[in-house]
Formats: sequence, C-alpha cells, structure tokens
Amino acid sequence: MMNYSALRVGVLYWKEGDGIASRIANTLQGLGCGETIQLLNEERLPENLDIVLAHGPLGSMVPLANQLLSYPPSQRPALALWMTEQLPNYELPEWLRYTVGAVRSRAERLAFRKNARGEWRLNPYLWLLTVKMLRFRYYGDLFWLTRHGVLSVLAITSKWIAEFLRARGFDPVVAYIGFHPDWGENLELERDIPVLWFAGIRTRRQRRILNRIRAELRARGVEMLVIDGIENRAYLKQLSRLQQT
Repeated sequence: MMNYSALRVGVLYWKEGDGIASRIANTLQGLGCGETIQLLNEERLPENLDIVLAHGPLGSMVPLANQLLSYPPSQRPALALWMTEQLPNYELPEWLRYTVGAVRSRAERLAFRKNARGEWRLNPYLWLLTVKMLRFRYYGDLFWLTRHGVLSVLAITSKWIAEFLRARGFDPVVAYIGFHPDWGENLELERDIPVLWFAGIRTRRQRRILNRIRAELRARGVEMLVIDGIENRAYLKQLSRLQQT
C-alpha cells in the first residue's frame, strides 16, 4: 500500500495566488499528503517530486511537459491532469477535430524556447500561435502527452466527456468539482434564480448558443439570469467588494 504521507506533490499554479491551486494544495495536506510544493508555470521543477498535479489547463502545458520529457522514464514524476476545460465541438467529424487539434498542439510547442536557466518561455515573436483555438489545443495536447508517456492520470469533470474520451483510447477517471469551505456556506436563503449563467462570453458562437438556450427557456416560462460582464454588471461589482472584505 502506498504511503501517502511520504509523497512530494507539486501543485501547478498558473499564476501567483491561484485560488483553485491553493485549495487543492490545502486539501491534499488535509488528506495526509506528506508535502505539497507550489509550482509556478514555466519555472523549473524542483528535484525529487513524486507527482505533479495540474488543473485546467489555464495556460500552456508545454513548459511543464517538456521538463517532464527531459527525465528518464524511470525517474519522471507522474503527471495528473484534472481537466476542467471544454473540448472542441463534439458535432465535428473526428478526423477534423483530431487533425486541427494536432496542428494546434504542435504550434504551441513551436512557440516556446528553452532559456539558459532551463525554463521554457514563450518566444515573443511567436505569441500569436498561442492565442486562438484553445479547445483544439487541449484536445491535441491530450494525444501528445499520452503518446509520449507523460500523462499518468487524466481526471474529467463530466461523465459524458469521460465516455467521449474513453471511446478514443484514453482512460479517464471522473472527478467532479466539489465544494470547499472557503467558497462560502449555506445561508439558507430562498433560491429564486432558476437558471444562472455566470461567465464571460469569448466568441460569437458562444453568444449565439446562449441566446438560443435563453429563448427556449423563456418560451417554457423559465428566465435565465446572465452575469457575463456586460449584463448585470452590478452583481460583479458587489461580488468584488465582498471578496475584498
């Protein structure tokens, strides 16, 4: 049986003060993990890690993956990716989704270079290769990481998406996003919002789909509350004030 109290787990922080990564690290400590170490994306990995745990991904996987690839397989830390981001449109034909994903993943790798300190940093002349088609990149990266034996555990927050990936040769586990006490408590107030959209909208396609769903719900007598940075901005300001108190 594995001795979890002896494990050294590196938790990937996509930026300083990454709230989700902090809560993951705290939870691991509470579960008896021996040591959790903050890893900032693009910085060099410390020695003698047993596992690297990443969520998202909320940034490029290239710096971390290239470092892991530099280890001999017998000495390489395991990589567990808790994937919370979405994949490309599931209605696309698989040959198109796979091909575009592979090209996009390859473009991401070309945009990074190794500096004198052994860190993989984005080439400022190639940054445009990294800013579009992120969902295709996520998909292509899964094949890349698996093909090179870097990805040890793939956790998916949706049973449906896990089944989708399982049909394509992956072996994901389902790990839903749960609750953490830092995120609040049950105030026992009346729940008067039947459907809530709380997120920014990045593309015209997202806006079009949201408007269609909203219209279909309204036709059934259900009103959706949308907080996207444009509608109901006062809610965001109020939340920001609460977070600062």
